Amino acid sequence: SREIIINPDDLQLNTVNSRSYQMFSKSWLNVHVTSSSLEGTISFSSLGTNEICECESLGSITFNSTVPLDLNCATFGNEFLKYVVYDSSGNILLVDSLFNTPFVTNNLQLSF
Repeated sequence: SREIIINPDDLQLNTVNSRSYQMFSKSWLNVHVTSSSLEGTISFSSLGTNEICECESLGSITFNSTVPLDLNCATFGNEFLKYVVYDSSGNILLVDSLFNTPFVTNNLQLSF
């Protein structure tokens, strides 16, 4: 949520006073990554908006074979969220995207 304050001095009499605000539908992502022997990272990036979502702001998230990665984060609904998986040497293992249905939790499960 955001609070927008409009100063009464900015309003005009006998004129249509209008404002335009960009809004995004919210969505959530539930990520579960398991690995039998691989260590690596996963990172997210938003497609189609200039705003940064919560998943994207987390940066590179590490996973390994001893502890599965379980992550819940907020993102934009009705948008694709790109994700890239790297191994511990920095090699790209997977590049893909997930469409986030608005107003629901979307699941992403990966196993290596």
